[in-house]
Amino acid sequence: MKSLSDIQLQILSKLLKSNGLRYSEAQIREVENDLYNYHLQFLVKKGFIDKQEDKYHLTDKGKQFVQKMDVKGRLKDYFKFSVLPYVTREIDGKREILVQKRLRHPYFGDHATVSGKVLPGERIEDAARRKLKEETGLECDFRLLGVIRKTRRDRKKRIIEDTLYHVCLGENPFGKLAVLNDYGNNFWTSFEKAMLLESKNITASEKSSEILKRIRDKNFEIFYFQEDIILLKY
Repeated sequence: MKSLSDIQLQILSKLLKSNGLRYSEAQIREVENDLYNYHLQFLVKKGFIDKQEDKYHLTDKGKQFVQKMDVKGRLKDYFKFSVLPYVTREIDGKREILVQKRLRHPYFGDHATVSGKVLPGERIEDAARRKLKEETGLECDFRLLGVIRKTRRDRKKRIIEDTLYHVCLGENPFGKLAVLNDYGNNFWTSFEKAMLLESKNITASEKSSEILKRIRDKNFEIFYFQEDIILLKY
């Protein structure tokens, strides 16, 4: 299929950061209504979005496509080499972990750590530091704990994602926490609450839970995990 137009990418970018938008809410500023409606209906016709009641939503096809976009609506190379920077702190003798409620598709609403692609030539620890700063405003140094390969499939066993995630740990970061931004809602919580939230995720898995337990128990033995799961929705 040919590339989508800039207006179509902007519409998808708005829907990427929502759980449904009304016609006027998905409207692109400085685009005439007739032109906007044409591109909106094109996306409906091609199966990227659909209308449920009075709101437009990304379809499964749309959610697969937006994985090729960043939160600004720009198409990017689909690297399969990413980082998961977990961050902890100690307050009054109690350890807490930083959690992000994901506010973008796919996996909208999942609670996990921040994540992102490793750039060509970038050190893993530097990627972890960069993603933490971009998504939360915090800064700290990281060390590599291990690697998890996540293969995720839809109901028909078609691959949605197949990515090597490098799990890093940072402790006692500094800076002002960005509580809410385009990436998600960031907050500190107990390990018990974090594990409960993770168990309810669209992408909940035994290995993700095991990583949280290892960090909680300060078990820093290097690991390599693999998981291949079917998601009922994403």
